[in-house]
Order: sequence, then C-alpha cells, then structure tokens
Amino acid sequence: MGYKAYKVIDAKDGIIERFEYESATFKIVERREPKVGDYLVIMDEESVRSLTDTNAGGPYFITVGKPYIIMATVTEGGYIFKDDFGSFCYLNRDSSNHAIYEKVKPPKETITYKGRDHKLVDRKARPGDVVIFDYDTSSNIVGTYITAGMPYMVIDGGSNIPAFTDDIGRLRNVYNRSKNRTDSTVKVYEPVEPQKRLIYRDSEGVTHTVLNAELVAYSSVEEVPE
Repeated sequence: MGYKAYKVIDAKDGIIERFEYESATFKIVERREPKVGDYLVIMDEESVRSLTDTNAGGPYFITVGKPYIIMATVTEGGYIFKDDFGSFCYLNRDSSNHAIYEKVKPPKETITYKGRDHKLVDRKARPGDVVIFDYDTSSNIVGTYITAGMPYMVIDGGSNIPAFTDDIGRLRNVYNRSKNRTDSTVKVYEPVEPQKRLIYRDSEGVTHTVLNAELVAYSSVEEVPE
C-alpha cells in the first residue's frame, strides 16, 4: 500500500494543526471526542513499537506520523483503524502519543452580512471585508472571545493593520499566528457590488430591462434602482 505524502499547512509548538491529505484538508480536534471518519496521527516511534505496518515518521521537520482513518471507536480505551496494508489495528488512547483530526468542510463561496452579499477571495483581509475564523479563541479570564464560523467586519486597526471587534467588544488584529489566526485559518469575504437594473430603448422603440453588466450600447438608457 505504501506511504502517501501529506502537506503540513499549520503547526504550533511542534504539533501539526492542519494538513492536506488525498486532496482534502484536515484540522486537529480539540473540543470533542473522536468519531468514525476522523483521522488518527501517531506522533512518535515509541507509540507504534507494539504495532505492525504503521509509520510514525513523516518527511517534515516536525516529527509526526502518517494519518490513519478511524473505522470505529472501542469503548473508552482506544481506537480501531486500518494500517498501511488495510488490516485493522487497535491503539490504546492512554498509552500512545497521538492526535485526532477531522475533515474540514469547504468554505462557503458567498455569505450575506448585514443584508449585503460578500464573496470569498484569496487574499489578506482589508477594511470593509468580512472575515470568518476556523477556530474559537479563548482566554482563561473571560472565556471565548472569537467564535469559529461567525462573521466579523474588518476595520483599520491603525497603520493599515486589519482588525475587528471581538465578542466582548475588544479590538483585535485579524492575523495573529500565536492565536492560530493565519492566512489558512481566516476566510476573507469582500462585498459584492449590487447590480443595477437598467431600462433601455432599442432602435425600434422597444423597451428592455437588463442588468448593468449586460448593457452594451443603446439610444436611450434609464437607471432603475433595486
């Protein structure tokens, strides 16, 4: 079966937060129990010493293991997964160094924020955009102050640094690597200019209605607001 390479996207404190594998993106699970369909990564050689046909060394500067899909959970003691040759293996959750990852759903191409449409763009955030974060961000004192999946309006935080107001009313920078707010974990949406309906009269005097983007050149044009 052999080893299939995967690409590290984000890592923090020696732990991979996100990777690409078999044309899909996976992120580490932090606030729920593993379930069937998640991926298991064995982190070191010691943890796979009692297993056969598994791999704990990846071709990256961080020592991580190959991702294996979890086929079923076994009580609270461990997991069943398939090894490199498709055979079932059992891993004790308490006696191994491992991490669990879930498949990331593709982001929405368009969203509506405060009655206005916004489209997903592949660039850094600018004032006037809307951002959505992949992860919650928490503080030990006040609890969660950034909610994953919630849209936030981007403003100028000073010196052209994109910022936003969090859940407790504080101004924060959009990007902060120590808080896992990076290009790959922040989705950026820019406002879509509303289309205008235009009425025009052709050479035969017939009146038509089109969107402004479809208008070519006509003898008489009258704008009609949405």
